Amino acid sequence: MWPDVAKYLAPADGTVLVSTPYDDKRLLPLGYPPFSPVVYPLDRLLPAVNLGQASAYRPWAPEGCGLEPWRFGWFLVFFDWVLIACGWILTTLLVGSLTGLMRRVDSDD
Repeated sequence: MWPDVAKYLAPADGTVLVSTPYDDKRLLPLGYPPFSPVVYPLDRLLPAVNLGQASAYRPWAPEGCGLEPWRFGWFLVFFDWVLIACGWILTTLLVGSLTGLMRRVDSDD
C-alpha cells in the first residue's frame, strides 16, 4: 500500500500554503494542479520536460508526521536532488549515445 505522499509535499505557492482552507483541511484552490504521485518523480527526473508538478509542489515534513520533521524534511530534499542529478546524468548519456559521441573504442594491440 502506498503511503500518503501528498502530505509530505506542500504547495510551492506561498499564498496557498498559508490560506485558511489549506491550513485547516488541506484544500487546494480551484485551478491549482492536483498532486500526482506518478507524475511528480517523472517531472523531477526528466530535466527537459516540464510536467508542472515540480513547480507546484515542494518537499515538506509536517509536525506530527511520526518522524523527526527536520530529518525527514532533509531526506525529502536530498531525494529530490538525487532525482534531479540522475535525470541529468541519464539525459547526458542518452544524448551522447544517440549522437554517436559515446562509442566503443577497439584497441589494435
